[in-house]
Amino acid sequence: MAGPSVATVKRLFAVSGNRCAFPGCEERLVDEAGGSIMGEVCHIKAKSPDGPRYDAQQTDEERHGFRNLVLLCPTHHARVDRDPDKYTVEKLLEIKAQHEALYAGGAEPSDDVARQFLPQFGELLERLKQLLAQDPTLAARLAAITGDGNVVGDHNVATVTKQSAGDYGIQIGQLNLTLSPDQLRSLPVSAVSASPLPALPVSAPTAFPLPAASTELPRRLRVFLCHARSDKPAVRDLYRRLRSDGIALWLDEEDLLPGQDWQLEIPKAVRSSDAVIICLSRRAITKAGYVQKEIEDALDVASKQAEGAIFLIPLRLEGCEVPERLRRWQWLDLFRKTGYERLLRALRTRAEHLGLRAHPSELEMILIPAGEFLMGSDPARDEGASYDEQPQHTLYLPDYHIAKTPVTNAQYAVFVDATGYDQPKHWESGKPPESEEDHPVVYVSWQDAVAYCNWLSRVTGKVYRLPSEAEWEKAARGTDGRIYPWGDQPPDEGRCNFNMNEGSTTLVGHYSPQGDSPYGCADMAGNVWEWTRSPYKGYPYEPEDRRENLGAGRRVPRVSRGGAFSSRVRSVRCAYRHKDYPYNWNRDYGFRLVAAPIHL
Repeated sequence: MAGPSVATVKRLFAVSGNRCAFPGCEERLVDEAGGSIMGEVCHIKAKSPDGPRYDAQQTDEERHGFRNLVLLCPTHHARVDRDPDKYTVEKLLEIKAQHEALYAGGAEPSDDVARQFLPQFGELLERLKQLLAQDPTLAARLAAITGDGNVVGDHNVATVTKQSAGDYGIQIGQLNLTLSPDQLRSLPVSAVSASPLPALPVSAPTAFPLPAASTELPRRLRVFLCHARSDKPAVRDLYRRLRSDGIALWLDEEDLLPGQDWQLEIPKAVRSSDAVIICLSRRAITKAGYVQKEIEDALDVASKQAEGAIFLIPLRLEGCEVPERLRRWQWLDLFRKTGYERLLRALRTRAEHLGLRAHPSELEMILIPAGEFLMGSDPARDEGASYDEQPQHTLYLPDYHIAKTPVTNAQYAVFVDATGYDQPKHWESGKPPESEEDHPVVYVSWQDAVAYCNWLSRVTGKVYRLPSEAEWEKAARGTDGRIYPWGDQPPDEGRCNFNMNEGSTTLVGHYSPQGDSPYGCADMAGNVWEWTRSPYKGYPYEPEDRRENLGAGRRVPRVSRGGAFSSRVRSVRCAYRHKDYPYNWNRDYGFRLVAAPIHL
């Protein structure tokens, strides 16, 4: 059976604005006239359960039913095709209809239309208006922007950049807007946001706490679940939700081992916990038994906490009376719409107060101080210098935090488990190869890495992203233009994993400290190629030339850095630049994160 004709495909691209119709996807596709297309046409099978009828007398569009065709990027076309019952046909067609309303005229959408149909855009405008209302000095500080700042919304990350004329460029995916400070103040508040926006700090330079460079990663917050046996089903569901959001929990049926004395172990677990959630229901508050002893133990530990500390959290699973002895502490209702989100906020506040991690995927972060550094290669100093690393030039960067090591299999597994995201090709049943949990994750594309960053930003409330080329290179070589992280001496088997000396990836940090950068970053040479956010462009590196455009399409190569276990000496130099398309993955492609403050 023939597919849609080139004419039909071109019409579909035109009315869709080259946009993928999958919910939440911002991929902009390219239609190569008369030839192959970057993007795929999906026939909505559920709209014609008996299948389309093919009749020689019918036109191509009649045969396929143009109303039942949607445009999808290859990634989401594969997902829909693989599991057609999971993805809502009506939603795909609804998004297609919105695209038609936007793009049928062949022009880019106006600001008003964009606010109507693109929730991310409306949320950003609403956020900026809120900030201006909260802080009358914000306009002046906006005028002082010298680099990029990140504004986190519910759906993705937007970039605000100062332009030469004094206006501000705002970018979300493919959508760009230029506004003056006065225009920002007069923006109408958008009504499209489906949920309240979290408060955004407006103080500079740091918008959230980050651990300083240290030799040990802070442990995770430990939480005890106190409950009656009759509430097991509800508590198991809560346990699963909190685990997927990175909370370390103690639950008797999961943590008590056969043969252990539960009358000793349960009080011990209460005493060693950082917080106790007391699950309340009508049956629990009237039931005599061990649950009352658990509550007594928790009250005893709570009495020894610092004043104002969040330790004991009464949690109502259903409408019921809160026992008199627990009324001193503010309780919350899990059965209400915002109950779970408020619980997470309380636990994360407790974690920050104790200097702990609230999420297992959070990494040890190293501060890279603001200042200038030498970027690129000088062939007089480095005989391996390539043309695309020249000219060597001086570049200023504001301060930022970068992960000490690449993202590991174990950390990526939390993301896969929590979201159902596609696992790397060599994993089985959502699990990485045995004994490789602390190796860097591989077989990940640039798009996979961005998806991980967006998820981690959402669940932690912090801003995580891929480093730019410049941020990666400064963290790798410091300020003196050295060729390798440790200096100008060529690599050897004691400093990094390269030239197949190990045959595959190694444990992250295996070559520390002898292979570390001047700031203490590990694995910046060899082990895995690390994706950066930057499209591949020539030097000198100019941050204002839109090279950090996150919305650049699938046809724009992205840069990866550092070399891998299979790389030769020349490729593990700090300045070496490798490029590939953002949808490609390989056995030696990985990534690390940057945590950047919001600079306003």
